[in-house]
Amino acid sequence: MRTGRGFTMIELAIVLGLMALLLTPFLDLVVSVYRETRSLSVQADLMAEAERTANALFRRAALGPYQIHPDNHGIRFADASEVRFQDGILRMGQQAIPLQDFAAIRRNGVLTVHLCFQAPTRAGGPVKPRFFSFDWPAAGVPR
Repeated sequence: MRTGRGFTMIELAIVLGLMALLLTPFLDLVVSVYRETRSLSVQADLMAEAERTANALFRRAALGPYQIHPDNHGIRFADASEVRFQDGILRMGQQAIPLQDFAAIRRNGVLTVHLCFQAPTRAGGPVKPRFFSFDWPAAGVPR
């Protein structure tokens, strides 16, 4: 007979099995927190892209008089450059930003820009339209 002290393989297997059983809910919690963090990151990135786009338009509009195209899908600026939305692309000089929709409206001296991105609402989720509206002179404050 064996007289050494220690644990048998069966005892170790039982302990490991119990630990796995007890740790499973914590693993689910860690995975759900990771997914939520990624979803918030996706939403923050999309908001930042919308703000960058709107602020670029507003900076150019601040340089002088501008005209909104009759179909509200473009703006012509004082320096004769223009921003135009066509075929799902917003063209701003050398930049081409994919959008689902774009509209520029001026009412009572306020320029409002509506941007619609096709993006997931959460990481790995389905792609859906996401709408953002920004007003200038109160730029950077989405409605």
